[in-house]
Amino acid sequence: MGAATRFLSNPPRVRAVHTSGTSLGNAAWGAVVWGGIDGSDYEGMVSGSRITIPAAGRYLVSWQVGFAGDPDGGRFTQLRRGSLGSVTGGVAIAAARGLAIGSSTVFVGGTTDAAALAAGEYFELFAYQSSGGALALTPGAAETWISVRWVALD
Repeated sequence: MGAATRFLSNPPRVRAVHTSGTSLGNAAWGAVVWGGIDGSDYEGMVSGSRITIPAAGRYLVSWQVGFAGDPDGGRFTQLRRGSLGSVTGGVAIAAARGLAIGSSTVFVGGTTDAAALAAGEYFELFAYQSSGGALALTPGAAETWISVRWVALD
């Protein structure tokens, strides 16, 4: 009961922010690297592109990726578990897509409920764009971020 009470009052959670404005090549997937924390980083969940789960259970994961403005192509994101830095590794959890709209920044994001996770498993978020040239991810807490929060024992 002690662990359950602790999680109710102080659940594992993190909101990580992309801070570097990474450039993605055309038609290439890239892992989003988290350079900052917006709020709590419960037990150091963030390392590079990984968000590591500190305790078993069900987690709510939300994300948004901002792509610099370009009028061509599509924008995609994919959340994976245990991917070893590869968009083809591990298990796909969720995906989202968006289309270019003029020269405005395009935001692609989603929310998913990830069940039956074991302590030590991790998520990575990947981004893809097909504008015809390199395109930067937009950095900052309102632009490119991921939020992971424990919600229940499974």
